[in-house]
Amino acid sequence: MSEPIGRWLVAESKLSPSGKTLIFRVTPKDGGNPIGFIAWYSRWRRYALQPEPGTVFEADCLVALGEFCRWKTEQHREGKRRAACIELVAR
Repeated sequence: MSEPIGRWLVAESKLSPSGKTLIFRVTPKDGGNPIGFIAWYSRWRRYALQPEPGTVFEADCLVALGEFCRWKTEQHREGKRRAACIELVAR
């Protein structure tokens, strides 16, 4: 599934090897080579950009990437809270 990131980028998601989080391949909307991946970074407990070597970003793209990481982190945490609530109700 593709999701827009700001005006110029798009993210394609797939399930991580653990099956607990998603990995997003970030590419320009006009095609071209991937500029990096957004994946769960467990040490920080949030999604983070892992850029490809040699990529260059301008301010608008950085803001859009940051907002996307924040949004995906919030979605992940909300899903975990919802699952915990369902588990409590099922007991």
